[in-house]
This record gives sequence, structure tokens and C-alpha cells, in this order.
Amino acid sequence: VFGQSTGRELNVALNRLQAQGAKAYVLDLRYNGGGYLNAAIDVSSKFIPTGPIVTVKSRAGQSTEYDAENIAVSPRPLAVLVNAYTASASEITAGAIEDSGVGTLVGTKTFGKGVVQTIFPLRDGSAVKITTARYYTPNGHDINTVGIQPQIESEVPKGTKIRPGYPEDDPQLTKAISFLQGKIASIAGTNPTPVR
Repeated sequence: VFGQSTGRELNVALNRLQAQGAKAYVLDLRYNGGGYLNAAIDVSSKFIPTGPIVTVKSRAGQSTEYDAENIAVSPRPLAVLVNAYTASASEITAGAIEDSGVGTLVGTKTFGKGVVQTIFPLRDGSAVKITTARYYTPNGHDINTVGIQPQIESEVPKGTKIRPGYPEDDPQLTKAISFLQGKIASIAGTNPTPVR
């Protein structure tokens, strides 16, 4: 999920990977139902140096644009894994990365939850949840009920038990790594190394 500490946790992980000489990144947002808007902005800002991350448009027609926080790591090839359970804040991040051109989405279409819902308590102890705003990607796409189609489509065959972090048990991760190896090779001017 995108919690209060997600940005800090990602920062620690990226610092460790940079110290180990990482040449590319895979950001796995599959099965991530979202969370805090601020966490999505923090995560997106680690890869997007400047420019818009998301625009929130209220029911009253007011628009608030949230920009990158100028905290991006050195650019490296980036693949973002997404699927039908990638929703809300994780879709904001996926959409921002795709629209800014800093990474490539791999997997299947995302869930399509692009609304802000506010809970209003009532006197009798019940509550009403009302949609108060919508999220739009940097290029102005409304993803609600539509989702985001990845640039590289990759299905997981039915009945396949994936193990995150293990390419031999995860066809989408294998596809992402193969794509990144091609990017690294084109930067270096060599032939890509096959996925092990």
C-alpha cells in the first residue's frame, strides 16, 4: 500500500540499490490498492525530476496540480509492473511515470479508480461516502473506470503462482527484465544479456 512511510522506505531501497551499482529499476505496483495521495507524489518524485504528477479536480470545478518534489534519483531505465489490482494512488504513480516518459508500464490494464472519496459522519452514527474529486494524469487522462493500459502487455497464465522477485516464477517480471536489458544494451551499444 501507499502509506505514510512509503516514500522513506523507497528512498532507503533506492540508496541501497544505487550503492550496489543498479543499472535499471523494476517498480512492482501489482496488487497495490493505493493509499495516500502524498505517498504517490513522494514515490513518483523519486523517478520524475520536474513537472506535474497529478491534477485533482473537485466537484466544484477547482483544479489543484501537484508537481514533482525535485528529489529524483539519477535516471536509469525503469519498468513498472501493473495489473488489474493496481488502483488509486498506485495508478497515480503509474500514470505519472508513463505520461512523463521516465518509465514503461508492463503487465495488464490497471483497476481504474481515479476518484477522491470523502466520508461524512451523520448524527445517528452512520456515515455517507461521497465522491468529491477526480484524479487526472499529467496528460489529462481521467482513469476512473477506464484504468491505464501498459505499453508492454504481459499476462500471467491462469493457475500460475508467481513469486515476486523470482523471474523464473513470474512471466511479467521476466518481460520487464528483458525489456530493461534491451534498454541497457542500447545505451551501452551492446547486445542484451538473456534473462537468467
